[in-house]
Amino acid sequence: MGGLDVLYNNAAGAGFAPFKNMSFALWRHVMNVELDLVFHTTSAAWPLLLESGGSLINVGSYSALRGIEPLAQVAHATAKGGIISMTRALAAEGASRGVRANSISPGFVSTPATDKAVDDAGKDWQVNNALIRRAGKPEDIAYMALFLASDESSWITGQNYVVDGGATAGWRDDAETARLAEK
Repeated sequence: MGGLDVLYNNAAGAGFAPFKNMSFALWRHVMNVELDLVFHTTSAAWPLLLESGGSLINVGSYSALRGIEPLAQVAHATAKGGIISMTRALAAEGASRGVRANSISPGFVSTPATDKAVDDAGKDWQVNNALIRRAGKPEDIAYMALFLASDESSWITGQNYVVDGGATAGWRDDAETARLAEK
């Protein structure tokens, strides 16, 4: 079809363990399925993006921005932090050729894969630690990706957009809110 306009990298794989229990094999598995895959896909697409300009969209995670002890995500957080850094470096390298590179860092999004990988206690923790008390939906992330792929974002590059229901923005005390509402 001639050229490449958008590359959307959404690499993820299960691999959670507290650091004291993490084997090097598990660490390498997570790096392979979350960071190395983004490298391989982007390196194959990069020449085409440089030819025609376009939009590179990588998916990070709010785990790269916030330590989450109950979820034991050190490898996942590290890989996704690498993706955010890679995105910024590629934004700098590609800007003169018209390539825009941005990342999206979702919070907890309910999908068949996350519902299988995260137990009920983990889901409850994530929902209750967001300002907007619900799990994200795939559409919440898709709309941000559509914006970043479109011409409406033509002056945006090197940014990481956090779409997490406010989980990294602050904390909401429902008991205190209820108490104040009674006054």
